[in-house]
Amino acid sequence: MFKLKILIKNIKNIFKDAPELRTILFFTFIFALTAYPFLYQPPSYAWIGLTRAELGELPVKGSQHVTVELKTAPVIIYNKLYLPADFVAMASGISQDKIYSDPENFLLVIYDIQHSRIIAIDAKNKKVLINKREYNLLDEIVIKNDTILVSNIWLSKLFYVDISVNGRKITISPR
Repeated sequence: MFKLKILIKNIKNIFKDAPELRTILFFTFIFALTAYPFLYQPPSYAWIGLTRAELGELPVKGSQHVTVELKTAPVIIYNKLYLPADFVAMASGISQDKIYSDPENFLLVIYDIQHSRIIAIDAKNKKVLINKREYNLLDEIVIKNDTILVSNIWLSKLFYVDISVNGRKITISPR
């Protein structure tokens, strides 16, 4: 406890002797408080059985949510939740122009620039390739209406999101 008191006293002396440092820290604190809402990716929402979803966007673009129409609604199959992989990728902050779909071969390629990786979801062979590392997802990928649906457990791992369900409402929050 004694060392803590000495440390606090020394820090106070530093601030007393350096008004420039106080000014810099003050404006850094103000910037952090005002910039946070503009840098924070809001959660996205989907509903089990509905093709309407709310995609969270950075507030810089205006509204925090944009209504989107999904090709296929999220579904529960054998007590497991499946969501459209492309929607969850966008909900994680990946822009739509970094998501490439090949519906004939049931392939989805996603360029995750933020984490410096390429994710390829091969629904036909039930595999995911992340930067040349292959994962077999036998019961985790479903094709419905030419849309690749992946289980919420794997989507959480792939896109660093938290997925929670409250009744029919699904919340997808970037970590």
